[in-house]
Amino acid sequence: ANLRIKYFYSPFCPYCWKQEPILKDMLELYSDSFSLERYDIRYCKDEVTRYKVSGTPSFVLILKNESKEFPSHGFIPKSKFESIIKEQFNKELI
Repeated sequence: ANLRIKYFYSPFCPYCWKQEPILKDMLELYSDSFSLERYDIRYCKDEVTRYKVSGTPSFVLILKNESKEFPSHGFIPKSKFESIIKEQFNKELI
């Protein structure tokens, strides 16, 4: 997978509760296209500090072939998630 996603969440965050079913669907549909790493902000202080996570849900999208990291803060709707994944999948085909 060309795309690695770091997902920062809190079990107390209602937006994270809404994000979870979307992530589950994306993994079922596109598991070959991206990998997902989950970080509970209560226990991953080094990663939270490194990526300047200030709220949940937060994501860091890492493009492996380009060595670039893109932070994203806040809930990501399913349609936007699909667009991100498909865009990276299409780059792999080029």
